Formats: sequence, structure tokens, C-alpha cells
Amino acid sequence: MSYRKWSVRSADKEYAKQISEECGIDQLSALLLVGRGLEDPEEIEDFVFGYSQLSDPFELADMDRAVERLTEAINSRERIAVYGDYDADGITATALMFRYLQKRTDNIVTYIPDRCDEGYGMNIESIDRLAADGVTLIVTVDNGISCVDETAYAAQKGIDVIITDHHLPSDELPGAYAVVDPHRSDCPSEFKDLAGVGVAFKVICALEGGACEDLLPEFGPLVALGTIADVVPLVSENRIIVRAGLSAMNNSAVVGISALSVAGGLGDKYIGAQQVAFVLAPRINAAGRMGNADPALELLLTNDPDRATELAEIICERNALRQKTEREVFEEAKKKISEEEKHKRRVIVVWGNEWHQGVLGIVASRIVEKYGKPAVVITCDEEGCKGSARSFGEFSIYDALSRCGELLIKYGGHKQAAGLALEMDKLVAFDERINQYARESCSGLMQTLDVDCRLNPVAVSPNTAKAIKLIEPFGASNPVPVFGLFGMTVESVVGVGNNSSHTKLGLSRDGCCANVMKFGTSPMNFAFRQGDLIDVAVTLELGEYMGRETVTASVKDVRPSGISECFYDGYLRYEEFVSSSVLPDDSEIPDRGDIACVYRQLKSDGTSGNGGIDRLFVLTKEQLSYMKIRFSLEIMHELGIIDLELLGSNNFRYQIQNVSQKRDIESSRFLAVLKEKAGVSI
Repeated sequence: MSYRKWSVRSADKEYAKQISEECGIDQLSALLLVGRGLEDPEEIEDFVFGYSQLSDPFELADMDRAVERLTEAINSRERIAVYGDYDADGITATALMFRYLQKRTDNIVTYIPDRCDEGYGMNIESIDRLAADGVTLIVTVDNGISCVDETAYAAQKGIDVIITDHHLPSDELPGAYAVVDPHRSDCPSEFKDLAGVGVAFKVICALEGGACEDLLPEFGPLVALGTIADVVPLVSENRIIVRAGLSAMNNSAVVGISALSVAGGLGDKYIGAQQVAFVLAPRINAAGRMGNADPALELLLTNDPDRATELAEIICERNALRQKTEREVFEEAKKKISEEEKHKRRVIVVWGNEWHQGVLGIVASRIVEKYGKPAVVITCDEEGCKGSARSFGEFSIYDALSRCGELLIKYGGHKQAAGLALEMDKLVAFDERINQYARESCSGLMQTLDVDCRLNPVAVSPNTAKAIKLIEPFGASNPVPVFGLFGMTVESVVGVGNNSSHTKLGLSRDGCCANVMKFGTSPMNFAFRQGDLIDVAVTLELGEYMGRETVTASVKDVRPSGISECFYDGYLRYEEFVSSSVLPDDSEIPDRGDIACVYRQLKSDGTSGNGGIDRLFVLTKEQLSYMKIRFSLEIMHELGIIDLELLGSNNFRYQIQNVSQKRDIESSRFLAVLKEKAGVSI
């Protein structure tokens, strides 16, 4: 896992108590909301109880033109095509627009391109097919803003295009009949963060004269599903949409969603934002990732329960295939990153032959999580190269791609997620260009973890888990609350599940005990030992066992207790060194005593095991910087003193070797290179 610097929110407890009394909400909920920047009582009441309404859809630029042209087409019985995208946002937007228009005309078709054969957005061949089918109006949903040439081609074929999208436009807007996108520079709408399905919903609201709230009971489930799936901020209008959509989803049977819930193991349980995000949305996405999106679209359109059950099973099978393929591509990508030392670059760009396009974005996200760097994952075949990019924090991957524009065939997306296409002979130049941009635009990148508040271990309880439900639904910009358990002693480290693939930690402080779960990490891959003093960031989930309420505390991150700021500064200095190969001076070069100190600490933990550089930093009493510890490990590895495998920017696996004679530290080529870079005479 990569390093994440913790940022513990501060909140005035007395003011939170006042808010609790004034607004009639739980004091912990008030503390969380105040800590997240909501301080006005009216604003807090609106956030909790949902008094606001959706804005007038006609505030969006070109909405009047879109309504005018669609109404004309409906009244004239023109053939209309809803042109969607193959992800969950695009599929739900397609289903939404089709369901609505089907009420007003029977001369309507849908088209979602195949991810692998056609790629994202409109293409010339699909326009030819639609023209041959008699289509005279294309309405895009969740795509189209970058389709300048395709829109012009459609006009030549006698087809008008209405674009409804939420992606960032380039300098040139398509010459469509109407372009409805809140990110247009001339769009006066105040709320810019609608998902593609949210923009499509505004269009049908405008067609109905602007009565958004009246349409949420019927169309809310689809809008909520796509909004959560696209990870747009769940604030303001998105919060209104998702809250109403989830209520409708649970109170009235949506045949396709109900069938997918059962197939996904939810049964008849309440469907909240987390269930949508981690169960329903990945399965809808899997349909378009591992083949065409037709089964998912049909699932959301059918009213036949038996057919819905069949389609849900197909989609779940595709999701299982997606998971297997994702693991395989991720392992290949990790191997390439290690062999080519890509982890030392500011942006990790990795490519392989015929990697499945459908999992590139997920693999890029996993690389970001593991290495703490923006990532671009690209697949290549005889037709060229396509890729997905992911970022975090303030580093805009969209801006980075735009700086490489002349090397790319096309690109598009958001600040933290984007797609691209390029020719194979441009790969190396692209890798160099985007890393050059990253070096020039930012001094260092580190992921952060927002911790909402400190928690006494005795408060890891069902009551605490129930209190936070008041501020649901959770999602982007309103994440599940994260609590910090500080200064905890590790009492036990126990494997749980098949092959001990998860770890249960017994923790204590001042006589209070708490059990927490580190899912996806086995005890042998856990970097801390019994007796260590650690800080743990956890989320709480309410459950039930044998009729009793229970709480599960899931570990989001763990670090040595009391780690100081200078450790993170050292990490950033190291990242600057590996990306620029410049070592300012010799103060970070380890000497024999430094290396011996690291070796003794490893040996005291055993001849082999997992370790963390942050743990070594604390155990060596902060006498050695991040860079000195990292350099010491690499020198010992080079000299055969230890066998070392880096597991990310923090953790590593080691094996102390049987060395028959002493190793001369000065014989290390790596040490010589360090001295050379620092200008030290050798």
C-alpha cells in the first residue's frame, strides 16, 4: 500500500453540542457535519432532512433547443436513437431516456457501442448503421462532448445530434443542434457535478416542463444507480437525487434492480448507497467491460421477472470473469512496473499486449492505491493502443493528457479519471512527456486520508454505527466517516477466513479493548507485531448476529503511533530524488552505522517477514530518515545481506540471508551512485 498522510478534522465540540440541540440530531452526527465544514444550522437541517429542491433544468445551456428539437421529432414521429455509453452511468442514462421517450413515441432505438470493437463515444460506422435504419435524430447520453468530427459527419448524413454529457469539453464544442453539458464555459447552471444520467434526467424534466421532483418516484432508481456508480460528489442536487432514488428503489419493485440484488447476494435487504456502489454498480459495469452492454440495458428495461433473473445471472457471470481478468492484468502490470522500475517515476505508465480493455480503469486505480502515483494503463494490439488513466488529489490527469495532446489520437474524461488512444510508436514519448509535465507541475504527490474524529475504543459500538446513518447516503464528497483509534497496543494478530486471507486485530488502550478487521491482508502480510503501538483508522458498519446488533470496524489504514511530520517530508524528498535523479547533498546517504541499525531491527523481528518503512522509522527512534532507511534496504539487498521485495511505497517483504563473511559496504555500486549524485568524492 502507498503512504497516506492522515488529516484529522477539527471541530468545536461545544458548538457541535449546540447544533445537536438546535437541529434535533445526534451529537456525534453534529460533530461530524461541523468537522466537514457544515456550520450553519439551516444548512445542516437541509443536509440531514432534505428540504432543498432540484434547480430548474432550463438553467442548463442549450436546454431550450434540446427540448424544441426533441418535441419536434416526437410529434413528427421521426426515428430517434438514444446513443449511450457502456459503463453504469451510460447504461442507466440510456435506459432512463428510452423509458421516458417510449411513453411519447414508438419510433425509438438505442445504441451502445462495444467497448473493445468500437470504443468510447460516437463513431463513423455506428452513424452509418443508424442512418441506414432511418434515424434522423441522435440523442447522446454520457458521451458526445468530444465527438466534433462524428457530429459533423452525422450532419452530412442528414442526422441532427443533441449531446447530453457531463465530461469536460475541449476548446471546440461539437457543432450539434444542442449541447447540454454543465461544464460548458458558457453554461449558467450553478451545479456542475451531475453524472451523465443526471444530465439526461434534467432533459426529461425539461420535456415535462421542469417538474423534477414529480419524476423522481418513477425514474429516481435509475438516476440514483448511475449517479452513485459514476462516483460524482454526493452533495447538493446529487444528494437530493440519490436520497429520493434509493427511497423509490426500496419502496417499489424495479424488476431489473430487484433481480440483480438477489443475484448479487443482497436478497431483500435494504439497498443503500454502499450496496449500490459495491454490489449493483460493479455488476452493471461488468456487462460492458467484458462484452457488449446489451444484457445490462435489457435488464434495466425489462418488466418480465423471469427474464430479469436470467439477465442478472449473465451479468454476475461476467462480473466473476471481470474479477479474474482484473487480477491477471494487475499481476502482469505489477511485474512490468518492478522490472522496468516504473514505480520510481512521477506518473506510472505501463502497457501490455492485448490486455482486456474492460479492466484497464480498475487496474489503474489499484496501481494508484498500491504505489501512491497517478497511473496510466494501456493495452496494445495491431490496431493501436487504448488506455485508462487515474489520479488523486490536486493532480489533474485530464490536464496532464491535454499537455500530451499531439501524441494522442484522442482523450477525454475528468480531473481524476480519463481515457486515451494513441499509436504504438508514441508510447515511449508519451511516457516521457507526461512525466515531464508531472515533474514541472508539482513538487511531490502524497495521498491523504481524512479522519473525521478521534474515537475512544469503548465507542466502537452499534450505537456509534447507528448515529452516523443520519448523514447517509455516503459517496464522493460525503464519504463514510473514518474514525481514528490512537495509541492502541496490538494484543493479537489472528487470521480469519479461507486461508487466513483477512486479519483480526485485538487492540487495547487504558484497559479498553476493541477488535478490528483488516480485510484482504493475511497475518503474514501484516507489517506490525504483537506489542506494537499503532494508530488505526476505521469505518464502522452496523450488522446483526443471532438477533443482536453488532458492529464491524474495518481498517482503512494503520501506522505507527506518533509518527512525526518529518517522516512524510522524507518520503516526498525520496520521490523527488527517484523522479529527477538529483540528490541535493550527502546528508541522506547512510553510513555503516545506519545500515547496521536497520539490519539489527529487521533481525530482531525474525529472519523473514513483512515490514514497513514507517515502522522502522519509529523503532529506530526517528534517528534515520525515510531516505536513509530506504537506501539502507537497497544497499543490503544489492550486497546479498537480505532478499528484498517491495510491496508498494511503504511495505516490503524481507528474508535475511546466511552470509558467511562480512560484506564491505563501500563495495556497493548503489552507494557509489548515491555519492556521485550528491557530489561526494569517491
